[in-house]
Amino acid sequence: MTHPLVYQDAWKRTTNACKSLNMDLRDILTQDVDDHDRPWVLFETASSSEDRLGLGSELYQETGQIWLHLMAPRGTGALSYIQNLAVLAASFRTPTTTQGLTYLAHHADPPNSDTTGNWATFSLAVDYEFQTKLSQ
Repeated sequence: MTHPLVYQDAWKRTTNACKSLNMDLRDILTQDVDDHDRPWVLFETASSSEDRLGLGSELYQETGQIWLHLMAPRGTGALSYIQNLAVLAASFRTPTTTQGLTYLAHHADPPNSDTTGNWATFSLAVDYEFQTKLSQ
């Protein structure tokens, strides 16, 4: 399960990047079904593992990914969205103030040309590692 401190830090970074790009940001539960008239970003998290650092340890470690899906209208060209994805990625390269949280590798997933519909998805996964005491 994604720790709330990880979610809050990643959401804040993504919010700031989206503001600089003049894009709306939605999480998986606030995305709407209305038609969008401009690009937007969908925010998701995925924890891959969580456990104590050792038998009897008070330290907890979680690893996972922050997923950002930049939704772009088809027929508008890819370059500007690749540049926007780079801005989103850069927002996770600055030091974090959340103790125990480290952002690691970034993985970009371009749109699939076989996908139909009016929107193409440029996805970015940001790996993270988080360590804290079990009581926090």
